[in-house]
Amino acid sequence: MLPFKQKEVLDFINQYQRAHGHGPTLDEIAEKLKRAVPTIHQHVQVLRAKGYLRLPSSSARGIGVFDPHEEIVEIPLLGVVSAGGGIENLENPEPIKVQRAMLSPMGQHYALVVRGTSMIEDGILPEDVVIIKYQNYADNGDVVVALIGNDGHQLATIKRFYNLGSKIELRAKNPGLKPKKYNPGEIEIRGKFVGLLRKG
Repeated sequence: MLPFKQKEVLDFINQYQRAHGHGPTLDEIAEKLKRAVPTIHQHVQVLRAKGYLRLPSSSARGIGVFDPHEEIVEIPLLGVVSAGGGIENLENPEPIKVQRAMLSPMGQHYALVVRGTSMIEDGILPEDVVIIKYQNYADNGDVVVALIGNDGHQLATIKRFYNLGSKIELRAKNPGLKPKKYNPGEIEIRGKFVGLLRKG
């Protein structure tokens, strides 16, 4: 059973979605429930991590509730990504099933298992399966899979991306980890985070 405040947020999103055909924004939820936007954001991140919500793609309007009757598709599970190691291949990789609503409307997608705690404040926990849209670019604030370093000595990581002009900054969402800056030529974007699955 969900805590009362999380259930209150989920119930409002559900009601709004049925009434309007799409989910509300964080501002709309905060205004209705008379809470601060950062507080609502925390509840939404927890609900998303528990599998109750899907966050919008860039073309979607608001936060949505998962529909168990939505179409299921398969995407490849490529391996394991950690805070500072390469992408480890799985011994017996198999496709995973996801709801189509979790994917961006266009493009190809893949999945990775997460190791490490560098993104815990974004609700991405160890052993979560992250869903990644293939793309080689990113906007400021996007959560990305990036390769760091030169050919032959690249490490993979999942972090928030910021283009500072002369430098690229990759930010963890863990208070114990500081942002790191790199020359643009040291960073290769391998995709953008669009959702996650959690066991249990």
